[in-house]
Amino acid sequence: VERVVFERLDPPSSVARVADDIVSEDAILIEGEDFIDSGGTAVRVEPGSHHDTHGGSCVFSFIGDGSWLEWEFEVPEDGLYDLYARVACGDTGAFRVVRMDGEVPDGLHLVAFPGTGGWGHADGEWWEVRLTGRAASAPPVRLSAGAHRLQMTGVLQRHLNIDYLLVVPHAR
Repeated sequence: VERVVFERLDPPSSVARVADDIVSEDAILIEGEDFIDSGGTAVRVEPGSHHDTHGGSCVFSFIGDGSWLEWEFEVPEDGLYDLYARVACGDTGAFRVVRMDGEVPDGLHLVAFPGTGGWGHADGEWWEVRLTGRAASAPPVRLSAGAHRLQMTGVLQRHLNIDYLLVVPHAR
Protein backbone atom coordinates (compact mmCIF):
# COMPACT_ATOMS: atom_id res chain seq x y z
CA VAL A 1 0.00 0.00 0.00
CA GLU A 2 1.42 3.28 -1.10
CA ARG A 3 -1.19 5.63 0.25
CA VAL A 4 -4.44 5.60 2.23
CA VAL A 5 -6.85 8.53 2.00
CA PHE A 6 -9.63 9.08 4.47
CA GLU A 7 -12.30 11.34 3.00
CA ARG A 8 -14.03 11.71 6.35
CA LEU A 9 -13.20 10.39 9.77
CA ASP A 10 -15.81 10.86 12.49
CA PRO A 11 -15.06 10.14 16.15
CA PRO A 12 -17.18 7.52 17.90
CA SER A 13 -20.34 8.65 19.66
CA SER A 14 -20.08 8.69 23.40
CA VAL A 15 -22.67 7.27 25.78
CA ALA A 16 -23.58 8.72 29.16
CA ARG A 17 -23.81 6.62 32.30
CA VAL A 18 -27.18 7.10 34.01
CA ALA A 19 -28.85 5.92 37.19
CA ASP A 20 -29.89 2.28 37.07
CA ASP A 21 -33.58 3.14 37.43
CA ILE A 22 -34.73 4.12 33.94
CA VAL A 23 -37.11 1.15 33.62
CA SER A 24 -40.52 2.83 33.81
CA GLU A 25 -44.04 2.15 32.62
CA ASP A 26 -43.47 3.96 29.29
CA ALA A 27 -40.11 2.25 28.60
CA ILE A 28 -39.95 -0.61 26.13
CA LEU A 29 -37.71 -3.25 27.71
CA ILE A 30 -35.82 -5.61 25.39
CA GLU A 31 -34.00 -8.41 27.21
CA GLY A 32 -30.50 -8.92 25.77
CA GLU A 33 -31.00 -12.67 25.60
CA ASP A 34 -34.20 -12.26 23.54
CA PHE A 35 -32.36 -11.48 20.30
CA ILE A 36 -34.13 -12.81 17.20
CA ASP A 37 -31.11 -13.23 14.94
CA SER A 38 -27.32 -13.18 15.09
CA GLY A 39 -24.26 -13.60 12.94
CA GLY A 40 -20.51 -14.00 13.31
CA THR A 41 -19.03 -15.28 16.55
CA ALA A 42 -21.51 -17.24 18.67
CA VAL A 43 -22.81 -15.47 21.77
CA ARG A 44 -23.75 -17.18 25.01
CA VAL A 45 -26.83 -17.10 27.20
CA GLU A 46 -26.71 -19.09 30.44
CA PRO A 47 -29.38 -18.22 33.02
CA GLY A 48 -27.86 -17.53 36.43
CA SER A 49 -24.31 -17.13 35.09
CA HIS A 50 -24.04 -13.40 35.91
CA HIS A 51 -24.79 -11.32 39.00
CA ASP A 52 -27.84 -9.06 39.30
CA THR A 53 -29.27 -9.44 35.79
CA HIS A 54 -32.80 -8.35 34.93
CA GLY A 55 -34.85 -11.48 34.31
CA GLY A 56 -32.02 -13.72 35.56
CA SER A 57 -30.02 -13.83 32.32
CA CYS A 58 -28.01 -11.79 29.81
CA VAL A 59 -26.20 -12.23 26.52
CA PHE A 60 -22.44 -12.47 26.90
CA SER A 61 -19.29 -13.11 24.88
CA PHE A 62 -20.73 -10.75 22.24
CA ILE A 63 -17.39 -10.10 20.57
CA GLY A 64 -16.68 -7.43 17.99
CA ASP A 65 -15.23 -7.69 14.50
CA GLY A 66 -18.47 -7.98 12.55
CA SER A 67 -20.48 -10.16 14.92
CA TRP A 68 -24.02 -8.89 15.30
CA LEU A 69 -27.23 -9.33 17.25
CA GLU A 70 -30.71 -8.19 16.30
CA TRP A 71 -33.79 -7.57 18.44
CA GLU A 72 -37.38 -6.80 17.53
CA PHE A 73 -39.66 -4.44 19.44
CA GLU A 74 -42.80 -2.41 18.90
CA VAL A 75 -43.48 1.26 19.69
CA PRO A 76 -47.02 2.44 20.41
CA GLU A 77 -46.88 5.77 18.59
CA ASP A 78 -44.84 7.90 16.20
CA GLY A 79 -42.23 10.06 17.91
CA LEU A 80 -38.70 10.61 19.10
CA TYR A 81 -37.19 7.90 21.28
CA ASP A 82 -34.00 7.52 23.32
CA LEU A 83 -32.01 4.30 23.46
CA TYR A 84 -30.42 2.92 26.61
CA ALA A 85 -28.49 -0.24 27.36
CA ARG A 86 -27.45 -2.03 30.54
CA VAL A 87 -23.99 -3.39 29.77
CA ALA A 88 -20.91 -4.90 31.37
CA CYS A 89 -17.45 -4.72 29.83
CA GLY A 90 -14.27 -5.93 31.48
CA ASP A 91 -12.16 -4.54 28.62
CA THR A 92 -11.21 -0.86 28.42
CA GLY A 93 -14.30 -0.40 26.27
CA ALA A 94 -16.11 -1.78 23.22
CA PHE A 95 -17.38 -0.36 19.94
CA ARG A 96 -20.66 -1.14 18.19
CA VAL A 97 -22.52 0.12 15.13
CA VAL A 98 -26.23 0.51 15.87
CA ARG A 99 -28.83 0.06 13.13
CA MET A 100 -32.53 0.67 13.31
CA ASP A 101 -34.56 -1.11 10.63
CA GLY A 102 -31.39 -1.63 8.59
CA GLU A 103 -30.30 2.03 8.66
CA VAL A 104 -27.73 3.71 10.89
CA PRO A 105 -29.40 6.66 12.70
CA ASP A 106 -27.48 9.92 13.10
CA GLY A 107 -24.66 9.56 15.58
CA LEU A 108 -24.82 5.77 15.91
CA HIS A 109 -22.29 4.89 13.17
CA LEU A 110 -19.80 3.97 15.87
CA VAL A 111 -20.77 3.93 19.53
CA ALA A 112 -18.08 3.76 22.23
CA PHE A 113 -19.25 1.73 25.24
CA PRO A 114 -17.12 2.20 28.38
CA GLY A 115 -15.27 -0.39 30.37
CA THR A 116 -17.37 -1.03 33.48
CA GLY A 117 -14.75 -2.77 35.60
CA GLY A 118 -15.91 -6.32 34.99
CA TRP A 119 -18.19 -8.71 33.12
CA GLY A 120 -21.24 -8.48 35.38
CA HIS A 121 -20.21 -11.04 37.98
CA ALA A 122 -20.08 -8.61 40.93
CA ASP A 123 -21.83 -5.52 42.29
CA GLY A 124 -21.26 -2.37 40.25
CA GLU A 125 -20.11 -4.09 37.05
CA TRP A 126 -23.40 -3.51 35.17
CA TRP A 127 -23.81 0.08 33.99
CA GLU A 128 -26.88 1.61 32.42
CA VAL A 129 -25.89 3.97 29.62
CA ARG A 130 -27.80 6.38 27.40
CA LEU A 131 -26.97 6.05 23.69
CA THR A 132 -29.13 8.93 22.40
CA GLY A 133 -30.48 12.26 23.64
CA ARG A 134 -29.44 14.61 26.44
CA ALA A 135 -25.91 13.81 27.70
CA ALA A 136 -25.20 11.24 24.96
CA SER A 137 -23.61 12.60 21.80
CA ALA A 138 -26.20 11.06 19.40
CA PRO A 139 -29.65 12.65 18.93
CA PRO A 140 -32.94 10.83 19.68
CA VAL A 141 -34.19 8.38 17.06
CA ARG A 142 -37.44 9.06 15.16
CA LEU A 143 -39.64 5.95 15.04
CA SER A 144 -43.07 5.33 13.57
CA ALA A 145 -45.70 3.34 15.45
CA GLY A 146 -45.30 -0.40 14.92
CA ALA A 147 -42.58 -3.06 14.75
CA HIS A 148 -38.88 -2.21 14.48
CA ARG A 149 -35.56 -4.05 14.45
CA LEU A 150 -32.52 -2.87 16.37
CA GLN A 151 -29.16 -4.38 15.44
CA MET A 152 -25.73 -4.01 17.04
CA THR A 153 -22.61 -4.97 15.11
CA GLY A 154 -19.24 -5.30 16.82
CA VAL A 155 -16.17 -3.41 15.70
CA LEU A 156 -12.66 -4.59 16.67
CA GLN A 157 -12.16 -7.56 19.03
CA ARG A 158 -13.80 -6.38 22.25
CA HIS A 159 -16.55 -8.22 24.13
CA LEU A 160 -19.72 -6.54 25.40
CA ASN A 161 -22.25 -8.17 27.72
CA ILE A 162 -25.84 -6.93 27.42
CA ASP A 163 -28.45 -7.33 30.14
CA TYR A 164 -31.16 -5.31 28.40
CA LEU A 165 -31.94 -2.49 26.00
CA LEU A 166 -34.53 0.23 26.57
CA VAL A 167 -36.46 2.35 24.09
CA VAL A 168 -37.93 5.34 25.94
CA PRO A 169 -40.02 8.27 24.63
CA HIS A 170 -37.73 11.29 24.40
CA ALA A 171 -38.42 13.89 27.09
CA ARG A 172 -37.60 17.37 25.91
